[in-house]
Amino acid sequence: RTLLIWGVVILALFAATGTWLQTATVEGNGEATTEQENETARKLLEEAGLPGGEITPVEIILIEHRDISVTDPAFQAKINEVHSAIVGLGTETVLDPAQVPNPNLLPPQAGLLGDNGRTARIIVPMAGTVNEAGQTVEPILGIVHHADEGEDAFRVGIFGPGSIGADFREISERDLVVGESIGGLVALIILIIVLRTAGSFWIPLVTAIIAIVMALGVVSILGQFFYDNFPFFVTNFITMIGLAVGIDYTLFIVARYREERARGFEKIEAIERAGGSASRAVLFSGVTVVFALIGMLIVPTTIFFAMALGAILVVVFAVLLSLMFLPAVLSLLGDKVNGWHFPFLGQKIDYDDTERGFWNWITKTVLRRPAIYMVATFALLVALTIPYFNINLGFNGPETFPEEFETRRVFDVLQEQFAGGLDEISPINVVVSGAAGSQQTRDALDRLTTRLDAEEPIFREADEYLVSDDGTVGLLVINMNQVENPDDVTTLIRSTRDEHIPAANIPGEVFVGGQRAFEVDFFDLVDTWTPIVLAVVLLLSFVLLTV
Repeated sequence: RTLLIWGVVILALFAATGTWLQTATVEGNGEATTEQENETARKLLEEAGLPGGEITPVEIILIEHRDISVTDPAFQAKINEVHSAIVGLGTETVLDPAQVPNPNLLPPQAGLLGDNGRTARIIVPMAGTVNEAGQTVEPILGIVHHADEGEDAFRVGIFGPGSIGADFREISERDLVVGESIGGLVALIILIIVLRTAGSFWIPLVTAIIAIVMALGVVSILGQFFYDNFPFFVTNFITMIGLAVGIDYTLFIVARYREERARGFEKIEAIERAGGSASRAVLFSGVTVVFALIGMLIVPTTIFFAMALGAILVVVFAVLLSLMFLPAVLSLLGDKVNGWHFPFLGQKIDYDDTERGFWNWITKTVLRRPAIYMVATFALLVALTIPYFNINLGFNGPETFPEEFETRRVFDVLQEQFAGGLDEISPINVVVSGAAGSQQTRDALDRLTTRLDAEEPIFREADEYLVSDDGTVGLLVINMNQVENPDDVTTLIRSTRDEHIPAANIPGEVFVGGQRAFEVDFFDLVDTWTPIVLAVVLLLSFVLLTV
């Protein structure tokens, strides 16, 4: 009866995974769930109808030739072919087809022609939001792939949130298959060596797979009805954690059951004794892992919340399966778990032999010199923490992709061939709220740009100052020079907020926003919450140990 009930639940969640998992995840979501400065700036711009409010995903189509110049008629024909196909997609894919620039019709200083004279790019503002880019980019990907398939020497590639997301998903799915196949194979070999019988080695691995599928099923359901923006790599996270704890917990209990049977206890009593020892350890181990993951759950960002929730689900299912599903399996199998012994692994383990072996030796060795081993171990652990204090945080972008992926290749070409690289697409937005249209505000913004020009080498220029129709919100877009060190952008954002804006004495409230400001705010939030997370985890662990 127990297995029948579990079977129904497992099949239901398996069906949910197959039906809804794809639509429950998005290409990436690192938004904060508490409003930060960049989000305040974005909302002000959106409400005022100014650019930079609703973030428009932008795809860049790159056209290259190894020999001929962009002025060659064949090159211009290729540009026109791709441009016409993009414009022909209409407003469901392209935000405003009439505003997609054609490099043939613009002078070189428009920034659409590469430095080597054999590269051109088409910048396409996409319809929909950044999270929808994975779907809206599909028709453009088809056009790019078709244009790149010819036998001529042209290379046509694409770069943007939608195409990057598609490559992210492909890499994630590929790595999931490869990585967990290797991990599963290694785990299988270890299980065979440890359990030594064909009747038992498969139980931990199957239980772990069931826990993973159940957790993915719940994520699929939550993604449809309650939480609609799980990062797609939550599947990797669930699989990684589930394979580890699912095998670990089941292995404890199966091994303990076999020990109790070897000591002469009857089947039911052996299951009960295993439950009173190994299952109890599994329960507290699982609760400890959940408490640790709660630390991630409280960080107010969608990415940490999603990963923590997925990991908590798979740990909970692994514990429940170990405590409620596995005893029923052992009850049905009985001594069959000891059947079909692998002859090449030697004799069965003597569970009553506690006087020999590695674990006995290392325990006695440590107990002879406890102070020395404690100090040495503590020193090693402290040494292993030192690199953390020099950690460099960042979002893993296309520069981390394997070189065979198209977005990585296009990224490298854009950085090499176009002045400003990609920074010109990610400027800094200085948003003024209050008397934004007053002359006093305009004079203060002039002082701001003068300071930036004099003190910040990364500063390139500021766009024309824009003011909303009611005069209450203003936008000054700050453009940056190309940089090799991303920390230079972070430094500019911080100095703009902390030094240059206060020194300019701008009337009203001033907020710094944009994609780069979002990244700064995101990691500031992580830094703020890290000690809180550590305190919460330590407190919960202390309570659990007390219990």
